[in-house]
Amino acid sequence: MSGASSASPLMRIATSGAGDSALPNEPFTVRSRVEEVSVRFVATDAKGAVVTGIDPGDIRVFDDQEPIGELRSFELVGRQPLRIGLVVDLSDSIRTEQLTQMIKAVDLLASVFDAKRDKAFLVGFSNQARLIQGATGDIASIQQSLRQNPGKQGLTSLYDALLQTCENEFPVEDASHEQRIMLLFSDGQDTLSMHGMDDAWKAALRAKATIYALTAASTQSDGYSTLRTLTGKTGGRVFSLQKKHDLDQAVAGMTRAVEDEYAITFRPATGRVGFHAVRLELPDHKELKVQATSGYFLDQK
Repeated sequence: MSGASSASPLMRIATSGAGDSALPNEPFTVRSRVEEVSVRFVATDAKGAVVTGIDPGDIRVFDDQEPIGELRSFELVGRQPLRIGLVVDLSDSIRTEQLTQMIKAVDLLASVFDAKRDKAFLVGFSNQARLIQGATGDIASIQQSLRQNPGKQGLTSLYDALLQTCENEFPVEDASHEQRIMLLFSDGQDTLSMHGMDDAWKAALRAKATIYALTAASTQSDGYSTLRTLTGKTGGRVFSLQKKHDLDQAVAGMTRAVEDEYAITFRPATGRVGFHAVRLELPDHKELKVQATSGYFLDQK
């Protein structure tokens, strides 16, 4: 393990100018019974580009405000089988051009989708959520289902749709064998849900799903702020679609983040039962941001 003073050069591998490069690290929690804690993280530069070349000696980990003396493992995870849930707002608030963007985004995903390993499904929501296409390795069926969607209708039950999707479409038994992404197309507005925003992101954590959002909403709007919270709490990002090439850059940036995550494991610093805050730092690379799980629950043995 090399020391922090001998850090290897860092390599920029993806620029995603459409992303929310100013997004701060936001805390979220994972509940589990643990002997060892596993945390995934992505490092990005000031422009939102994912970087690699990080060594174990580059990173400092604090658990329950105590420094971790030794990492049990450190690795660049690489690409795992994906389960991608496309969750699409079909309410009256969505403009026709935004539906066109959704279809284009699926077309872009098709170029990196591996039919032998990956699965995708499509959920549309307005007054209520509806599974339009079940999990399949045939991305063309997702594309066709989206093009033949039932059209815009009604109010917006965003939080209920996210919670229902997490509970019904991400089987618990498959959680350790796949990487789970919810790709949300929404303006961040909710006008109908029985559940709240906290219920939605907590459901995503239980399902071990990371939310990425694509939106045409103004970055100054309440809806955009909602999307920042939903994505930040689950380790994802919100991408703003304001310019011609923003969508291409957003999908490329999300793909790179999925493919180039690091994973570390360590033993809890203390035996205290309850919530443990986790903080990751790159002291010799202060220009980088770390996007990572920031907490977990240590249960009574």
